[in-house]
Amino acid sequence: MPETNPQESDAVLGGQNPSPKNAVILGGFAGIKAMSKSQSASVRMQALTNATEYGDRGIDLAFELLKDSDLNVCQLARKLIDPIIEDRANEESRKILSLFPWKFIAYDRKKGIKDPGNNAYVVTMNNSTYIDNRTYYDVSEFNLLAKDPHVKNLQALFFEIDGQITHSTRVLEKQFKTLITTLNDARFLLEGLKALCIGKRREDWLSIYQSSNIRIFDFRCFLEIFPNLEVLQIYGHYIHNSSQIRIINKKSIYKKLKMLVIDEINQEAFYPIDGDLELPELEYLELGLDRINYYDWDRYDGNPLLPILSGYVTPKLKYLILRNCRFTDELISEILDSPILEHLTVLDLQIGSLSDSSVQKILDCPNICNLKFLNLSKNCLSNVAVEKLQVLPFYVQADAQYLPGSLRDYQLMRYGVSNE
Repeated sequence: MPETNPQESDAVLGGQNPSPKNAVILGGFAGIKAMSKSQSASVRMQALTNATEYGDRGIDLAFELLKDSDLNVCQLARKLIDPIIEDRANEESRKILSLFPWKFIAYDRKKGIKDPGNNAYVVTMNNSTYIDNRTYYDVSEFNLLAKDPHVKNLQALFFEIDGQITHSTRVLEKQFKTLITTLNDARFLLEGLKALCIGKRREDWLSIYQSSNIRIFDFRCFLEIFPNLEVLQIYGHYIHNSSQIRIINKKSIYKKLKMLVIDEINQEAFYPIDGDLELPELEYLELGLDRINYYDWDRYDGNPLLPILSGYVTPKLKYLILRNCRFTDELISEILDSPILEHLTVLDLQIGSLSDSSVQKILDCPNICNLKFLNLSKNCLSNVAVEKLQVLPFYVQADAQYLPGSLRDYQLMRYGVSNE
């Protein structure tokens, strides 16, 4: 028998003889795997301890023993793999951050544009000027940036908007048209632009939800103006399309876009997605779903997210963030049945209404194991449900669960507050 590489036939003393009940297991991973199937919990724990020396094969064995019938074995398996799954989750976080490597910095005409490869310059459109009862939008900061001698080297721009609280469609249309016109007039100066952020700036755009007063009519307008964009972040929400706003009415394919963030999205925003849009290179999609209620979803002729979940629109999607959803149980059921799980590595459904009724569906889904990070924080899971999810072979974050007496009361309370 080769001492350093035992074979399956060498695992039991006695050569070709039948395996005795209490056979002595020899070295190598074959022996470790045989020990992991022992009826003795202490032997299985010893197998776990030794398995760490065998790299990925040992890790896979530890994942298998997460569902062991003995609690001590499960706890040891979890202890051994926790650092590994945390490292994997952190690696995915680093990959996400690499999609937006720029640091926000306010544009100062005295300093000008310096180090455009690392800085995302922030300019503000202010709408606080009133003349003869009419609103005028001040875009002087952007105009100064557009005159900078190094503007053609600019890679990332944050066009911050001082949102006006109003329900006047006319005012909202004018705000959006001013924004589009200003950017369109400078399109040839910004041909090198890779990242565009629109709306109200947030300190932590990856984790902190913030309602916005900015109205967006069609996000494709920005991609038409800057077809080389790799990142588009919109901190605003959609309102009903207006005949006065030119909406793109053609099939659109944007081959450069890798990250799309829309803070607040409603039914109208799905219309351009449904069959008229392809994002073949998109890796990161973040949508805030708080403007959609279950009745709108139910009335829609088919799941409005179907083009995304089918993988047709976004075949390379790795990171899917669907936050602030009022019907997370229905949403995750659609996700679990979709082909998109075959290539997703991060699924973030935080700030939702997920209940214990969905936990077993998650555990029974074979493709869920393709994930490296699942965020279910700020939902409605019990402690028992959260504990059950820890058997999954990847990092599950489920902090700050809300356990109301009535789920409906919780939903009404939370969404009433978030939309104030």
